[in-house]
Amino acid sequence: MNKNGWGLTNELIFILIFIICLVIVVIGLNKLSLLENFNPNYHSNTNTNNGAVEKEYDYNSLEEKLRNSTIKYIEKEYNNQLGIDTLIIQSDTLREKGYLTDYSDENGKYCSGYCEVYINENDVIEYKPYVKCDDLYETEGYVERKDSNE
Repeated sequence: MNKNGWGLTNELIFILIFIICLVIVVIGLNKLSLLENFNPNYHSNTNTNNGAVEKEYDYNSLEEKLRNSTIKYIEKEYNNQLGIDTLIIQSDTLREKGYLTDYSDENGKYCSGYCEVYINENDVIEYKPYVKCDDLYETEGYVERKDSNE
């Protein structure tokens, strides 16, 4: 009888079995969606937009891309000369003219939107972007009829 305790082979087999069991548990929890709370890049939000649950993604970056593209478009196409009416610049127009690229959400799904451009009471040009990505996200104040994709 060997009275020296566990050998190296026994310890390695035990560690391997433990790791396999741990992997199976993690896969099971992931399938049950119980690990979403532990992912630092995932945040669920209970706020709803028209009844849709919002999965938080940096949609502000899409709004900012739309805003910056509209600024370039207004500078080049209008020479920053606007009338008293509010302009609606749609994302499709910006894409067709090459001002807006890589305008999709984290799933690679194209998002639609528009940007309202007007001169405020201080004679400063204001840009208000509105984005809609299916049922995942919609900027507060978004109006369907102003968007060409709707």
